[in-house]
Amino acid sequence: MQERAEKFAPAAALALYLVLLGTVLVLAGVGGRLYGALSDSRAANDARRASLTYVAARLRAADAAGAVRVKGRPEGDALVLDDGSGYETRLYLYNGALVEEYAAADTDYRPAAAEKVADTRTFTVVQDGARYIITTDDGEVHVTLHSAGRADE
Repeated sequence: MQERAEKFAPAAALALYLVLLGTVLVLAGVGGRLYGALSDSRAANDARRASLTYVAARLRAADAAGAVRVKGRPEGDALVLDDGSGYETRLYLYNGALVEEYAAADTDYRPAAAEKVADTRTFTVVQDGARYIITTDDGEVHVTLHSAGRADE
């Protein structure tokens, strides 16, 4: 009987090894898919928040007396940031995208010359005193400026 057990010991050890190897491979595959799904979700969330973060950063950078205004346009709001040199940066909605245009202050809007910032169907800017509320498809951000003497159109 002991001979019989010794005869099957290598086969049992091999079978146990294969079961353990299979378990490790299955767990590695499941873990890899889970990590990929989490990584994709995080990248999508970062991309969604990028447009709001970009607009908020541009607005904060323009925090100077009279440099920020909201202009109503037939297509929607435009956030206009005057750099004091006779030129301005305009952020507005065009063809389902938030675009940024840098142009002379006294020129018409030229969407063909604008750079696409992000895809969105919504872009609104509400000014409440020194606070600006910017809304896109991805949510909203509140930015409070510290400068005085803002102008509105």
